[in-house]
Amino acid sequence: MRKQRIRILTALLICCMACTLSPAAEAKEAYGYKIRIFAGDEGTIDGGSEMIVYDDLEYGEEIYFDYTRRVQALDRGRYYAKGLRESGTDTSTVIEAKVRAGRESGGMEISPSITVTGDRDYVVAYGAFGSSVAYTVRYEDSTGNELAPAETYYGNIGDQPVIAFLYIENYLPQAYNLTGELQSEAEENVFTFVYSPISRRAAEAAEQAAEAARASASRGTEGNTAGQEAAAQAAATEAAAEAEGTQVPDLQSIDDEETPLSNMGLDEDVSSEIQDFAKLLLDIPIAAKAGILSIAVLLTAGIVFLLKRRKRKTDYAK
Repeated sequence: MRKQRIRILTALLICCMACTLSPAAEAKEAYGYKIRIFAGDEGTIDGGSEMIVYDDLEYGEEIYFDYTRRVQALDRGRYYAKGLRESGTDTSTVIEAKVRAGRESGGMEISPSITVTGDRDYVVAYGAFGSSVAYTVRYEDSTGNELAPAETYYGNIGDQPVIAFLYIENYLPQAYNLTGELQSEAEENVFTFVYSPISRRAAEAAEQAAEAARASASRGTEGNTAGQEAAAQAAATEAAAEAEGTQVPDLQSIDDEETPLSNMGLDEDVSSEIQDFAKLLLDIPIAAKAGILSIAVLLTAGIVFLLKRRKRKTDYAK
């Protein structure tokens, strides 16, 4: 009887311990990670902040930080934002290193972002202007109409900047980010985002997703208003893509021949000559056009007659 009581007490004790440990395990699973990004000594973020915080993050979540637009170098004549590096590491940037790895492996599936694997601190990496060159970012629809003003930035020849898309309501970009190696001629450094209109159903889904993201007040509570809005826009874009049944690639390169995202057209002089010739043809009077057409028909008929005559002579000789 005594042994039976001991067994019962032992079982109850084990149950109590299990109940005590369960909340701790759940709390560990629900732990929110924190990513801090420091502007460093050479610049500021969002017009004056020295640091921004992404809080209450889930493990494996992706953080997109648009350093091109959000970082302002204090001495813009000497320095420019080049990417991010983990605090305490060398100057190789997180984003640029991932992009280069993707290009060298033959694929662009690597996302130019920070993957949350724990509490981390990052610092903006700056480059010093040497052989600087301008590059232009355009935002157009499929017919070439401008949806937002073009933007111009500067980097060094050989850099591979990663440019994030600009959120345009009721449209989807062909990629979230564009990249490419900067060439010595500025006219070759054109990054064009091509947007497609979305349906009303997708627009409603995007609006709902954006509102839900903005309501998440725990994210970026330390002066990261721009980060909250960027997260809301990213959520809206993803929701619209899902509603449309399409998948927007994380990254595309303008260096890929199959991706016509740069100045891939004819040379300006050649294009101008073609346009002038076409205009000249349109300006010719109708009577002259009829005469030209008649001459073309007669020439064609003459060539056919000569070819047939030559063939007959060859057959006769045989």
